[in-house]
Amino acid sequence: VIAASFALYTYHSARIFYAIMIPTLGYILWRSHKKKVFIVSLLVALLFVVPFIIAELSTPPSRLANLFIGTNTGIAAMQQELAIMSGKSPFSTTLFVVGNEIMNRYVSYFSPQYLAYHGDTNVRFGYQSMGPLSLIELGFALAGIYWARRHYQKRGVWILLGILLIAPIPGALTWQEYSVIRTYTFFVPLIIFAAIGITMAADAIKNKQKVWSYGLGLVLLGHIVLTARTWEYFLIHYPSRALVIRTWEAGYSELASF
Repeated sequence: VIAASFALYTYHSARIFYAIMIPTLGYILWRSHKKKVFIVSLLVALLFVVPFIIAELSTPPSRLANLFIGTNTGIAAMQQELAIMSGKSPFSTTLFVVGNEIMNRYVSYFSPQYLAYHGDTNVRFGYQSMGPLSLIELGFALAGIYWARRHYQKRGVWILLGILLIAPIPGALTWQEYSVIRTYTFFVPLIIFAAIGITMAADAIKNKQKVWSYGLGLVLLGHIVLTARTWEYFLIHYPSRALVIRTWEAGYSELASF
């Protein structure tokens, strides 16, 4: 609880995790009849929550309001256009338009376009063909989810799946299309599931013909090649791109000259 409570004083993404996971933890403690632990944990959480709420109410975070998708001018223009065309339809209300856009962005974070190809659309944190994962790694992650549900302790798997489902929410609530820095926790369970997938694949072919071992070896070699290519692009080509240079400088060098 103490470790999780420190998340309130970090980046906004971690606060969403806190708001979901602490009540979940409290429910688990209550259901397990550990009421003394529940009460102590609640008091500890309040020691962090109360100062946080006071600080947020006294100085509201303007950056968070500016990033929220509901304040985006493009979304507002879309809602006004729908309202003009369809009148008082419930599907042209701000609530529906914003909610629908949030759902679309949430689902898009599970696409290979984000996970294995583009990554962050802000060129300071990502670039075309520099995906956070390779397609092979993503394939092993999907296999790992399937095998983990069948062979591993269910509570641990559900925790990882819960993190996987919660992680895209901070990115979906903002107007930016893809954001790695707001969904970095998304890759923790994916990498764990990919490792499980590789391990289970190796165990599954242990007693089979050697051709299966050669096949898995070629697949893993392909993953190494794709990863090496991404690092080569990141270390050599990415820093020399004009758009990247301008975006990273962003006027700071001119400001420093005064």
